[in-house]
Amino acid sequence: MSVISLDTVIAFKASEKPKEIVLGNVDMFGKSAPDNGVTFYYGFQESLTEQSLAAQELNKKGNQTSSVIVSVDIGESNQKATTPEFLPQTRFLNMANMTKALEMDVQRVWKDILKNEGIDQNLVDDKDYWKNKQFLLKNPQLVGKLRDYEQFAHLDVIGYPFSNPGVKSFCKRATLFSNEHVKEIRVLSYPEIEVSLPDLSVKKQATFKP
Repeated sequence: MSVISLDTVIAFKASEKPKEIVLGNVDMFGKSAPDNGVTFYYGFQESLTEQSLAAQELNKKGNQTSSVIVSVDIGESNQKATTPEFLPQTRFLNMANMTKALEMDVQRVWKDILKNEGIDQNLVDDKDYWKNKQFLLKNPQLVGKLRDYEQFAHLDVIGYPFSNPGVKSFCKRATLFSNEHVKEIRVLSYPEIEVSLPDLSVKKQATFKP
């Protein structure tokens, strides 16, 4: 069993401290988060930076804040870049850490998704990773559609690059599509608050093959 951490920040007025909070998406800065999931900060240093910035902005508005850590069992973990052969063993895909072979599989799926969405398929390219990264940065809402395809349908969490206008370097987001393997939710500053996830138990059946 391998566990990854997904992070977010909750906020509330000191005079209105809630007993319960249901988590929602972190700030996507004008972009849409993937459907049928909850989107978090991801990546150790990247997440710490974004949590700090989010807390500062919320504190300026008179809010109390706390970081929340959601621990998810992802099955097998591979410290190296994910290969097509390893993918069935894990429930997590980091789209910034794939082998060229898996990148090509993903790009074939992207092209099919774009075709189905009526979007220009030339926005992605089988041989141009930078172009594909730019596509992801502009269209995070399409990430969840990977799970409509048999090769990716088993994934509980998908991580991907993200551009925060307040941070010079690239950040990361990760969207959780199932709470079946969530092991723990920790509220760091206010453990007395009960924090939960929305019901993500309805899992779509894969309908396409790339």
